Amino acid sequence: MTEPWGSWGLLQCVRTIRERGLTLRHPIEIAAFANEEGSRIGHGTQGSRSFVHGLAEGEVTSLVETLRVAGISGESRRLKDGELACYLELHIEQGGVLDAAGEDIGVVTGIVGIRSFIARFHGLANHAGTTPMDMRKDALLAAARFILDVPEFVAAFGSGSSVGTCGRISVLPGGQNVIPGEAEVSVEVAGFGQRRVSQVDIKQAGSARMPGSGARSSGDGVAVVGDTGGSP
Repeated sequence: MTEPWGSWGLLQCVRTIRERGLTLRHPIEIAAFANEEGSRIGHGTQGSRSFVHGLAEGEVTSLVETLRVAGISGESRRLKDGELACYLELHIEQGGVLDAAGEDIGVVTGIVGIRSFIARFHGLANHAGTTPMDMRKDALLAAARFILDVPEFVAAFGSGSSVGTCGRISVLPGGQNVIPGEAEVSVEVAGFGQRRVSQVDIKQAGSARMPGSGARSSGDGVAVVGDTGGSP
């Protein structure tokens, strides 16, 4: 499980089994995986990937340092071949679909694939109070146009389950009275069917690179920084 509801729910299941004196064919283990969303360090599903087949050397280095700063140490737990008979995860609904339908519980039919990249837009930083509008190369304006196009790309090239999100943006030099000279936008695409997800990802990255899309008359150019992470 990856969040409090899963932890509490499974603990209650084990408590009920013990209270009723039930004898099981196999022993039960409860595992709580950390950093499954990839919001802190590395790619997503970090805890479960470490448990199943281990992490890449670079991820391990970042993880060990982060844990050291937090005052946490210990050995990683690795799954052995044939060790588990089955796996069950209880997870709170994150999208609100069941709640809107008035359903209490549902069965997972698939796991979304995720692709992500960073688009960095280059313009020209200049004085905001005196530079005429028709002489500006505003990197943030180019990035904003690109962000507004994301829903259209998802609808055109994704599946019915596809979603696209620009969750992080940074602007340089970041002054209130300075035209942005550089803007960086994170893009994440998720949905069922890795081919569809990759297609949306590729189309968006290609659009960011096109002078006639987000950067038209607003910036000098754009660099699409390589894939920042993905999962099948």
